[in-house]
Amino acid sequence: MVPSRTKIIFLLCLLISGVFTAAGQYRFDTWTTDNGLPQNGVRQITQTPDGYLWFTTFDGLVRFDGVRFTTFNKSNTKGIINNRFTGIFGDKDGTLYATTMEDGILTTYRNGVFSSLTSEQVPGHYIGQIERDATGELRFLAEDEDRTSRSWYRLFDGKFEFIEKQPKLYEDRVINGKTGTTWTIRPTGITEVKDGKTTVIALDLTKIPYRANVFESSDGALWLGENRVHRVRDGQVRTFDEKDGLPRTSLYHSFWQEPDGSVWLSSGGASSASVGLVQINEDKITLWGSEHGLLSSSIASVYNDREGNTWLATDRGLSRRRKQVIQSYSTNDGLDHSEIYPLYRDSKNDIWLGSSKGLSVYRNGKFQAMEIKSPANAAPDSTWRPGRMSVQSLWEDPNGKMWVGLSGGIFLVENGKAEILFKGSHVFAIKGDRSGNVWAATNKGILRFNDYKPTAEYSVKDGLPNEFMTFIFEDSKGSLWFGGFGGLSKFEDGRFTNYTKNEGLAGNYVRTVYEDAEGTFWIGTYDEGLSRFKDGRFVSYREENGLYSNGAFAIEEDAAGYFWISSNRGIYRVKRRDLDDFADGKTAKINSVGYGKADGMLSNECNGGRQPASLRDEDGKFWFPTQNGVAVVDPKAETPNPLPPSVVVEEVLVARQPVDFHGGLVIEPGQKDVEIRFTGISLVKSDQIKFKYKLEGHDEDWIDAENRRTAYYSFLPPGKYNFLVQAANSDGVWSEKGAELRLDLMPFFYQTKLFMLLAVLGAAIALLIIWKVSVYQLEARERKLARLVAERTAELADANKILQDLANSDGLTKIGNRRRFETFLADEWHRAVRFKTAISLVMIDIDHFKSFNDAYGHQAGDDCLQKVAEAFAETIKRPTDLVARFGGEEFAVVLGGTDASGAFTIAEQAVANVNALMIPHSQSLTSEYVTVSVGIATIFATLETSETDLIKAADRALYQAKENGRDQIFAADYFIGPQIKAPMITQDHLDLNPN
Repeated sequence: MVPSRTKIIFLLCLLISGVFTAAGQYRFDTWTTDNGLPQNGVRQITQTPDGYLWFTTFDGLVRFDGVRFTTFNKSNTKGIINNRFTGIFGDKDGTLYATTMEDGILTTYRNGVFSSLTSEQVPGHYIGQIERDATGELRFLAEDEDRTSRSWYRLFDGKFEFIEKQPKLYEDRVINGKTGTTWTIRPTGITEVKDGKTTVIALDLTKIPYRANVFESSDGALWLGENRVHRVRDGQVRTFDEKDGLPRTSLYHSFWQEPDGSVWLSSGGASSASVGLVQINEDKITLWGSEHGLLSSSIASVYNDREGNTWLATDRGLSRRRKQVIQSYSTNDGLDHSEIYPLYRDSKNDIWLGSSKGLSVYRNGKFQAMEIKSPANAAPDSTWRPGRMSVQSLWEDPNGKMWVGLSGGIFLVENGKAEILFKGSHVFAIKGDRSGNVWAATNKGILRFNDYKPTAEYSVKDGLPNEFMTFIFEDSKGSLWFGGFGGLSKFEDGRFTNYTKNEGLAGNYVRTVYEDAEGTFWIGTYDEGLSRFKDGRFVSYREENGLYSNGAFAIEEDAAGYFWISSNRGIYRVKRRDLDDFADGKTAKINSVGYGKADGMLSNECNGGRQPASLRDEDGKFWFPTQNGVAVVDPKAETPNPLPPSVVVEEVLVARQPVDFHGGLVIEPGQKDVEIRFTGISLVKSDQIKFKYKLEGHDEDWIDAENRRTAYYSFLPPGKYNFLVQAANSDGVWSEKGAELRLDLMPFFYQTKLFMLLAVLGAAIALLIIWKVSVYQLEARERKLARLVAERTAELADANKILQDLANSDGLTKIGNRRRFETFLADEWHRAVRFKTAISLVMIDIDHFKSFNDAYGHQAGDDCLQKVAEAFAETIKRPTDLVARFGGEEFAVVLGGTDASGAFTIAEQAVANVNALMIPHSQSLTSEYVTVSVGIATIFATLETSETDLIKAADRALYQAKENGRDQIFAADYFIGPQIKAPMITQDHLDLNPN
């Protein structure tokens, strides 16, 4: 009973004291051993000037660039002799100092090299703290041999020098504040000296066996953390403890202050209880714990990096606190269904959400499913059926009635009651114009309503490009625009003007139209990009231009001029000015930032094609429907990152072996393959960092590597090169300098200029001698040789032809043999790789040929083979094609530069030629005449595949033709294109490497 009573009392204290649990302001990301950590227990964190995050674990020292973890320990790194790291300090020159738990070892990392001082070289038992004092001197706090005191040391030339003893707990502790205040902390209280005035504040610190954590905030207050939190300000002490929701069983440490003035601190560590992070704003306390996504509320230390992230060292991994830009809500929050489509903010500021099952509403800060009923006298097919109404569109009219478009009609909903207005179509958008008309976009065209009655209907015959319409927009001048499967249509003076890809629109499936403050139209499509329509001209943007996704389902613009756009890949942000600059030719590429499940979305897949597909609420937040609830974006919470990433070359491989590249790289003769691995260090959306690189002396221009962090160079000629790489953060801010690496590829002696000179000179002398001798001999033999040459030339030509025919042709059928087939296929394959073309192979087998031989004899069988071979040879017209006997009754046709459709045409002709022979076959189970089975395979040749893959694919296709009953063609087509339609054809996609 005692624990339960204690828990109840603690919860009551939280309520009485006004403790708040956080909601929606921040989110936590956590990395564990599943993500590459060597151990989940993280002890301390720091950041080096190059941007890397470093932290300690009991299984090594870890470096993090935002994407990859690199662990350094005694098994893989020279200079490390103990893996159980505890503390870490990053100096301003980039040097790292890391301490270990046992043996008092100090490990130093400087200029890419690790070294360690052993326990014999480190004073005392272990180093507990490293800092620079007020004078800038680096000093180390080590536990003394008696284990009851500590002393400060400096490190000079690899040796420790004693500075002073640390004051005892009961001795005065003097703090010189940043605001000019001098604080003296004693066990019985605190003395404040400011502007010549001394104030003594009573505070009992006699019961804590350790030094309190101290912090001075910008308002001049002194904060002390122990198992309570004290704020000393203006001579008064405010203590935060159990009554404020802070248990006495925890330790409070790691204070910092946010720009809004709130003071933050962490709890836990040293095996104490914890509540996570604590935010104090005046007397208001907000707790951020595991219920807000923090994997562990026990925090050993905190580090605030240069980009505004807060990193937490916990016993369950590395955590990061960042602003919550996107908050998502689904069925757990009260929605009737997770699959949300239209959203609408009504005149009462309630937000309606249509789902595939019905309606929900967000009212007074809560979601709830709407209870909708139909009048008692409604016909069965005109009744609202709870849980079965697929809501497609929403619009509120001036009378306060909500028009609800469904898959099958329109209902009017008011005060919880729904009456049928229209039946018969899927209604994807409803909107009233300034003239009092109400328009509905349906799968059968456009409808117009007046006084709640349909008064007009428009379809293809009236000028629409397609009857499947999903979007309605009224521009600032009162013109109506409709979008759907056929493009964009403007309705003016009773006529439609249509815009499609032919007029420059990005795509014909239009999802949304947005008009900015300057009157420019922005048109989003399903999967073909975004278009700007200005001054009668379209400019389109796609992924290759820097757009995060080709989908643009809905567009909202924030106060800073950024578009927030929904798509199947999530939500992305792009600056309108960047889009304009691209359209005006001022920039070659735009930058966009993507947001997804890692940013708070429950599903990356947004929904569109129903209206409205987004809204702006009264707080300026944007709502987007998704496949799992609704995603609410707070654009004010997102601040573009102005800091460019640091760029570092991390590793270089020559001939696939790592080499030391510090100070430049010299590559010995014959080592031709160079692989350079680099990274850009920004800890904000690190996976969206972009790179470009250039090898001066080889590359004429910069190579756009997108997110790739490796450059490959093969067969570089000897010479001096300079490798340059730059990176841009997720907001498109490029590093000005980047990283640089000099390469010197040494030549063989025969590749040097001296050798070339000597070779030319020697060749000239040799040629002179040879010429002299040749002239003398030629004069004597000229007539004899002329006669012999003429005779032998004719004989040799005849002999060569005979030999070539014997070597490359089949003795029976006189077409190419297996050897000719293999060499010809290899040559055509290499040609296809070089010119990036398709190559096809047709494998043909005579059906039931053994039965033919048994019935008619081997001579008849040979005659059959000859006739069939001649039939096949008649189909081949190009030098890039070859008919060959593959073996026995099996033939092969190689078709270089031929796609699947062309291969099928050749195969059809070959089969027709065989059928025309009408060779009787009484023992065939397929036909009374000789028939063939054909297998076709087509591959787009690459360096990763080979001609063997093509043979296997064609052979499997031939096997499938036989399995399907013979006397047919089976095509294994690897290209996406028009479907092959013909009798006796089966088309399939065969795996080149089946399990």
